[in-house]
Amino acid sequence: MSAPWLTRWRVVGIAAWLMAASAGIVWLHRSTVRDFLGGAVVALPYSASIGAGVLGDWVATRDGQARTVAALVAAVPPAERLARVPALLEAVRSAGGFTDARWVRNMAAPTPLRVGVRDDSLTTVDLVAPVDSAREWIVLQATLTEATFRQFNAAAPDDRTQRTTLVAGGDAPRLLVVSAAGGGARDTAPHASIPAGARLSGDLRGALVDARRPTAGFHTGVMGEPVVFARAPVPGTPWWLLRERDVRELRELLQMSLLVNDATLALIALLVAGVTLLLWRAAWLRRERDAMTLRSTFVSSMSHELRTPLTQIRMYAELLRLRLLPTQTDTDRALQVIEKEAGRLSHLVDRSLAFARTGQSGSTEAPRDNDERTELAAAARDAVAAMAPLAAERGVTLVRDVPDALSARIGADALQQVLLNLLDNALKYGPHGQRILLSAWHRGDDVLLAVDDEGPGVPAAERARVWDAFVRGAAARDGAAGSGIGLAVVRDLVTRAGGTAAIVERPGGQPGMRVLLTLPAILPASL
Repeated sequence: MSAPWLTRWRVVGIAAWLMAASAGIVWLHRSTVRDFLGGAVVALPYSASIGAGVLGDWVATRDGQARTVAALVAAVPPAERLARVPALLEAVRSAGGFTDARWVRNMAAPTPLRVGVRDDSLTTVDLVAPVDSAREWIVLQATLTEATFRQFNAAAPDDRTQRTTLVAGGDAPRLLVVSAAGGGARDTAPHASIPAGARLSGDLRGALVDARRPTAGFHTGVMGEPVVFARAPVPGTPWWLLRERDVRELRELLQMSLLVNDATLALIALLVAGVTLLLWRAAWLRRERDAMTLRSTFVSSMSHELRTPLTQIRMYAELLRLRLLPTQTDTDRALQVIEKEAGRLSHLVDRSLAFARTGQSGSTEAPRDNDERTELAAAARDAVAAMAPLAAERGVTLVRDVPDALSARIGADALQQVLLNLLDNALKYGPHGQRILLSAWHRGDDVLLAVDDEGPGVPAAERARVWDAFVRGAAARDGAAGSGIGLAVVRDLVTRAGGTAAIVERPGGQPGMRVLLTLPAILPASL
């Protein structure tokens, strides 16, 4: 189906808009994901620092408890320790916080803080404190179960998408504990051990060894997937606390909202394109309607204007052919009517052809160079002579006040058409017996030409519009019929000559209207 309103450039424009909108949606989608991941990089270090601080406090508390128990054991006489210390250690273990409590003798100096793994793969932390000799020690053991280890994720203890890992530092970092490994919907089983597949990548190992590396960013996680990470040292220990969030899971959190956002933006882009197409089509339909209205108005007006002179010509020609006019006076009068109406028809045709040549009124075409010289007095005399029969019929007096010395830079035919159109309007819409004045004078580099009549005039609100084709003022619509192109032709011809046309009030407050033309002057040498 053809669509004359949908031009090639409009199709290109709509396609370009849809491509730009698609690119914008993709950019916004990626930008949103990037900003969201960037927000995680900013927020995760706070979580890691809080967890590391809590873990450091936990270790300090357990170490203080171990030292307190060692001091109690030291207070027991050596001979009674074998009998009394087991009960004391059992009381300490039963009180909670420890899974084992031992008094060890004849042991070389152990590491004050030791980490091991039990048979069930749960990580244990041994806190060692001396009793009163170099070979007697209290060893209190705590097991990092999920229940105990999750408190180190104090910022978000129930967030399974955030993995917490305890790593032993030093030149050879190694995993100690991985809590809630996997996280999210893929692995909801929490644990506080080292699951199968957990390892330190070279990237992560370097980040834990080299203090100059960033403490947060993106890398491959302990489970081999891309993650956002943050690390923080655990105070008082050789450990690092590592926080990780799976990048894929972070993207999944945004997935639904991004789909809704993308669909909404795509719908808006399509709506804009659709509304634009509808507006283009509506504008085309409106222009088509206006064109049809203008054609109808023009045909109707021209038919009305042509019918009267044609009727007169036909009637008098018929009378002459049948020799029904009784006297020579009647015959002469019939010939005058035929001549007058023929001149009127000629004027109508010339006016229509002039409009067809100049095109639509209100043209923004730049004035053309015109070296033609036309004497205003001669043009005014010819125009008044041509309109004299019509003026006599209406009892109108045509007066000329145009000095012989004035010449304008405009073609003779164009000026003649302008004057005939202005005089025709003044005769057509003015009252019977009025006085029409055609005057001209010089001002600076211009010649001013005015046509004054005693008609109803044009209201100020309509003076700009009546220069457009097929537009007629209220007074004209209520009076004689017209085609609505006379003033349009006037403005176009004057504009092309480099002049201007306007409707103004008559000087001195006289009734009627003045059409004032400004044309480039050609001054005689004497001036």
